[in-house]
Amino acid sequence: MTEQPGITETRRAAYYRLRGLRRLLAVRGVLAGLRALGWLLFAVWLAFVGMQLALRYVVLPRVADYRPDIERLASKAVGQPVRIGSIDARWRGLNPDLILDDVVVEDGRGVPAFTLRRVESVLSWQSVLRWRPMLSLLSFEGPVLHVRRGADGKITVAGMSTEGESDPAFARWVLEQRRIRISDATVVWDDRMRQAPPLVLEDLQLALDNRGRLHRFGISAAPPSVLAARLDIRGEVRGDLDDVLEHLSGKIFVELDYADLAGWRAWVDYPVHLPQGRGAVRVWGDLDDGEGRLIADLALEELQIRLGRKVPELDLASMRGRLEGSYAADRWSVAGRKIELLTRDGLRVAPTDFQVDLRQISRSTAVAGTASVSMVDLAVLSRLASHLPLDTDSRRLLERHRPQGRLTEFKAGWTLDGETLSKYSLKSSFADLGIVADGYFPGGKGFSGKVDLTEKGGDLSVDAGRSGLSLPAIFPEPDISLDALKLRANWRQTTAGVDVRLEKLEFAGADAAGSARGSYLYSGNGPGRIDLTANIDRGDGRAVWRYMPHAVNADARNWIRRGITAGHGYDGRLVLKGDLKDFPFRDPATGTFIVTAKARGARVDYATGWPVIEDIEADMSFGVGMKIQASLGRLMGAQLSAVTVELPDFESFDEMLLVRGVAQGPTPEFLRFIDRSPVGDSIDRFTEGMKASGNGRLDLALDLPLRRLHQTKVRGDYRFINNRVQPVPALPEITEVNGQLAITESSVTAQEITGKGFGGPVRVQVRSAGDKVAVQATGQASIVEVSKFFGWPLINHLSGQAGWKADIGIRKRNADVVVESDLIGVSSPLPDPLNKTANTPLPLRIERTAPDSTREQYRITLGRIGQGLVLRRNDLWERAVLAVGDAEPRLPERGLAVRVTTPRIDADAWRNFLPEQTNAGAGSEAPALPLSVVALRTPQLHFMGRDYHQVDLALRPRDDGWQIGLNTREALGDLVWKSAGEGWLEGNLKRLTINPSTAAADTGSSPLDSLPGMNLSVDDLRIGERALGKLELKARNDRGAWVLDNLQLQNPDGRLKGRGVWVHGSRPQTRLDFELTAANLGQLVSRLGYGEVIRRGTARLAGDLQWAGPLTVIHYPSLTGQMSVEAGKGQFNKLEPGVGKLLGLLSLQALPRRLTLDFRDIFSEGLAFDSVDGQLNVRRGIMRTVKPLRIKAPAAEIELAGETDLKAETQDLRVVVRPELGTVAAVGAALVNPVAGAATLIASR
Repeated sequence: MTEQPGITETRRAAYYRLRGLRRLLAVRGVLAGLRALGWLLFAVWLAFVGMQLALRYVVLPRVADYRPDIERLASKAVGQPVRIGSIDARWRGLNPDLILDDVVVEDGRGVPAFTLRRVESVLSWQSVLRWRPMLSLLSFEGPVLHVRRGADGKITVAGMSTEGESDPAFARWVLEQRRIRISDATVVWDDRMRQAPPLVLEDLQLALDNRGRLHRFGISAAPPSVLAARLDIRGEVRGDLDDVLEHLSGKIFVELDYADLAGWRAWVDYPVHLPQGRGAVRVWGDLDDGEGRLIADLALEELQIRLGRKVPELDLASMRGRLEGSYAADRWSVAGRKIELLTRDGLRVAPTDFQVDLRQISRSTAVAGTASVSMVDLAVLSRLASHLPLDTDSRRLLERHRPQGRLTEFKAGWTLDGETLSKYSLKSSFADLGIVADGYFPGGKGFSGKVDLTEKGGDLSVDAGRSGLSLPAIFPEPDISLDALKLRANWRQTTAGVDVRLEKLEFAGADAAGSARGSYLYSGNGPGRIDLTANIDRGDGRAVWRYMPHAVNADARNWIRRGITAGHGYDGRLVLKGDLKDFPFRDPATGTFIVTAKARGARVDYATGWPVIEDIEADMSFGVGMKIQASLGRLMGAQLSAVTVELPDFESFDEMLLVRGVAQGPTPEFLRFIDRSPVGDSIDRFTEGMKASGNGRLDLALDLPLRRLHQTKVRGDYRFINNRVQPVPALPEITEVNGQLAITESSVTAQEITGKGFGGPVRVQVRSAGDKVAVQATGQASIVEVSKFFGWPLINHLSGQAGWKADIGIRKRNADVVVESDLIGVSSPLPDPLNKTANTPLPLRIERTAPDSTREQYRITLGRIGQGLVLRRNDLWERAVLAVGDAEPRLPERGLAVRVTTPRIDADAWRNFLPEQTNAGAGSEAPALPLSVVALRTPQLHFMGRDYHQVDLALRPRDDGWQIGLNTREALGDLVWKSAGEGWLEGNLKRLTINPSTAAADTGSSPLDSLPGMNLSVDDLRIGERALGKLELKARNDRGAWVLDNLQLQNPDGRLKGRGVWVHGSRPQTRLDFELTAANLGQLVSRLGYGEVIRRGTARLAGDLQWAGPLTVIHYPSLTGQMSVEAGKGQFNKLEPGVGKLLGLLSLQALPRRLTLDFRDIFSEGLAFDSVDGQLNVRRGIMRTVKPLRIKAPAAEIELAGETDLKAETQDLRVVVRPELGTVAAVGAALVNPVAGAATLIASR
C-alpha cells in the first residue's frame, strides 16, 4: 500500500529527532545531571506544599488575632493612624485572600480622614521568590477621599499633607502589584484658595495592571451632570518608572462626551477667557523615547472665547475638527485637519487643513519654519481679525485693506534669527483675490492666478475674468472694471532697486480693450522711472475722464467727464516714458506722454445748456492738453464741417475751451439750437414755439472759460434763404422768408425779415435790449386766406381784406401782444349786430397780457358789439366769457360763459347762418374750455315763428346733460335734460301756458319720430285762458317704444288718468288707455271751454284706443278701441250747434224743432237727467254703439243707437224717445214720427 507524501515526511522528521536525543543521553554526565535536577524540583514542590498547608490550617484561621499588628504596620506605611473593623481570610484558588472591612484612616486630630468600605488583597506566591509581599490583586471598594487646598495653597489628601518627601519604594511596590482595582470611589475636591464650591467626582472606577515594564490603566468617573458627562481615561506606559521621561514610551486615550466648559471655570484656569461653551473631546497621545504626539478631536458648540485681553469675544455656534501636535528634541509641529468654525452671525470657516513646522538650526539660534494651508478664505480671516491677538500694525493693515478671496496650495517658508528675517519664500494659487486700496496702496478684486516669490524676486501670473483694479496713486477715479485680464510679470531685486518687467498685459473691459508691455524701476527715491507702451483696440469716450491722472487739473477733468458723453475710440496708442517726477513731461527732453486715437460716433457737450455736437468722426490727442479735430459732425440735425474743440493746457490756471465750426442744414434745427442754448433764456424763449422749413447756414464760435462758464462768449450768424416760418402755432406760415438773424450769448437781432402771410406781404423787425425782446410786424390779410386757416363758422360769410399791425414785447418769458385792425375792406352779410359794409370801420383789438409766468389774459374787443375775456394758467385754458350787447363780461368760476343781452333776438334769422355743428379749422387751437353757462336775456325772442316775451333763460351743463332755468311770461320753472340714449326730461314747472294758435301750428308741422323719457309736473297748466289744473306725466323709452306709465290731469272738478304705449319706427303704433271722472260735470265742461252746456252732474268716461301713428296726432282711419259712458244727476242746457260730437249725442237741443206737437214747456230749456250710460266701439275711425245709449230723465227716457264717422264727422243715429206723459198723455198721442225728428236733431251741427 502506497503512503501519502505528507505522512512520510512527518515520520522521517520524528525519526531524526529521536535519533539525536539518543546520542545526547549517551554522553557521560548528562544523565546524572538530569537525575539531580529532578530531585531538586521534587524538594521545592514538597516545601511549597508544606507552606501552603501551614497557611491554610495554621496561619489564616487565626488571622483576626493579628489585627493589631496589621493596623500598626498599615499606620506606619500610611503615616496616619489606621483602624480596621474586621479581618477575614479565604482562599482564591491556590492563593490566600485577605479581606479588610471598614478601614478608617484618621488625621492628626483623630478624626476620620477617609474610609474604605472593603479592602481585598490576594497574595501572590512570587512573594516567596522576591522575599517581600507581592499581590496578584489589590482591591479597594467604596473609598471616600477628601482632597483640599487651603487658602495658603497647601494640599492635603485625607488630612495628610502632600508637601513632605514621598517614599519612592512604596510607589514602586504599588506598581509591582499584578492588579489594582478601585471601585465605587468618591473624590471630593475642596479648593479654599479659589473659594470655589466643593467638586464631587462620584462612581470613580480605577484599574491598574502591571506586567513587568508594561503598565496599563483605566479611570472612569462621573462629575456633576450639569458640568460634564462621564470621564473615561485609558492608557499604558512601557519602561521603568525610575527612568526619565525621555526614556519612557506609552499611549493615552481620553474621552469626554459632554462638558460645560464655562462651568469648570470655578476649578480650572483656562489659558483664554471662556465665558460660555460646551462640547465633546477625544484625545489620543503617544510618547516614545522622549518624542511625543497628541491628537484631539473636538466638537464644541455655543462657544464664547476671548483670545486676548484687548480683543472682543468670538461667539462661535460650533467648532469641529482634529488638532495634531508633535515634538522632538529640535522640532515642533502643529497641524489641523478639517477644522471648521461657524460663528453665531453666520460666518463660516470651511473645513481646512493646515500645518506649521518649526526646526532649530543646529549650532545656531536661528529657527526655520514652514507653513502650508489647504485653503484660506481671506474675507473670513479679515472679519475674524478683530478677535485675534494680532499686533497693532497687522490689525491696522487688515482693517484698511480688508482682503478677500481664496488662497489654495499655500506654502511658505522662512528663517528667523531673533527679529531678523533672513530668508523667506511664498508660493500659492489664488482665486477671486481682492484687496481694498488705501492711500497710495493699490487694490483690486476678482483676480485669479499664481505667485511665486522669494527675498530675491518673484513671478506673478494672472488670468482673471470679471475683475477690478484700483490705482489711487495714479487716478482720482481709481476704480477700473475689467471683463478679462491676463498678466505675466516678474521682478528682481538688483543693486539699482526693484526692477519690474511687464512681459504681457492684455485687458478688456467696458471702458477699453488693449495690450501693454513695459518696465518700471523703483530705486527707493521718488516715484520711479517707467517705460510703458500700450495699444488701445477700442475705447469708450464716456470713460476718458476716468483715466486722467492726478496731474490733470480738476476743472479740465470735470469738463471731459461732462463734455464727452458718447463715442467709440479705436486705433489708439499710449506712450509713457521717463521719470515720473517730471510727469506730464512739458519739456520733451524729460520724457514722453501722449495718447492718440481715432473716434467715431462721438458726442461732445461742450458747455452746459448748449446743444451738443453729435456723430463726430475725429482725431483725438491727449497730452499736456486736448485737441479734437472733427471732419464730420451733426448739430441738432445740421451737418458740421471743420469743427475744432481744443483745451490747450490741462494744468493752466484759467483753462479756455475753444469751439469753432460751420453748420449747414434745416432751419428748424437752428431754431431749436437757439431755443435750447442759453441765448434762448436771454431772449425769453423767443423761438420756442416757432416752426420752419427750408435750409440755412450758421457760422459759430464759442470761447468757454471752464472756471467761469457764465462768461462764455458766443458769436453766430444765421441766414434764412426762402424759408417757410410759422412764428406762433395758432397762426399760419409766413412763406418766402429771407433775412439774417444774429445771435450772441445774450441777444438776438434782425434788421428786416420779409415774407408773405395771410395772402399779403409781411415785414418783421426784431431787436433785444437787456432782458426784453421787441418784435414789430405789419401786413395785409385776406379774409379768404384767414378763413382757410381758421375755419370759423361765420368767417366764410365775410369777404375782402384788411391791414393789421402787431407789437410783441417779451420779457422774463412773458409776452405782451397787441394786434389791431380797423377791418376796412371787409364786408359782412350777417344779421345784426354783425352786419357791415366794406367801407365801414369796425375796430378789432386783441390784447394778450401775462401778469406772471403762470397766467395769461386775452381781451378781445369788437367795436361796441361785444367783448370777450379769456384767462389761461399753467398752459391750460382756465375760464372765459363772451358778452354780446349790454351783457356784463363777468367771468364764471370755471369754464366758458356766454351772455347775451339785446332788445331782440331773431333766432330764425341766425338759423340760416349757423350750421348745425361747427368745427375748428386745421390750424386753429380752440380753447378746450367746458361750457359753464349760456344766459339769454331779451324782451322778445323770435324762434320757430313764435315770439317769447320777457325771456330770462339760463342753461348750465351737467355731466349727463343740462340744467335749465326757465323764466318767461309763458312758463316758469326748472328742468333737467339728460342726453344719454334717447334723452330724459324731468322737472317741475310752476306754470305753463299753451297758446291755442301755437298748438294749431304745431299740429301742421312734421310729426315727431321720437320723444324723450319724461318725469314732469306742472302746477298750473293753461291752454289759452282755460285753467286745466295740475299735470303729472311719467314716460320712458323701452326697446323702441315710448311707454306712458302715468298721465294725470287733476282739478277740483275732475281728473283724467291715462297710460299707453307709442311704438315708433317705420310703422308707428299708439295705444292709449284713459279714464275721465267728473265730480261736477257742469263745471268741468265749462273749464274745458264748452260753456255752460250742462249743469251739475257726475260722469265717468273710460276706454282704450289705438291707431297707427305718433301719440301727438290721431290717425282716424286706423283708430280702433272701445269706450264706456256713465253720467248722473245733471241737466243739459240749451246748446249752440257744433259744440261737439259727444255732447251732440247727449243733448236734445233741436228736439223741439223736430216735433209736430208743442213740447217747449218740457224741453226748450234743456233736459234734466237721472243717469246716462252706454258703451261705444270704434273700428277704423267709425264709432258705433254696442248697445243703445240710454238717458233716463224725469221727463222722458231716450235711447240712441247708430254710428259716427269721426274722420268725415257724419252720423247715422236712431233715437227713441219715451216721454213721461202723466197728465199730458193726450199730447204724447199726437206725436208724429218721433224717430225721424230725433234723427234730424242729432244730425244738426
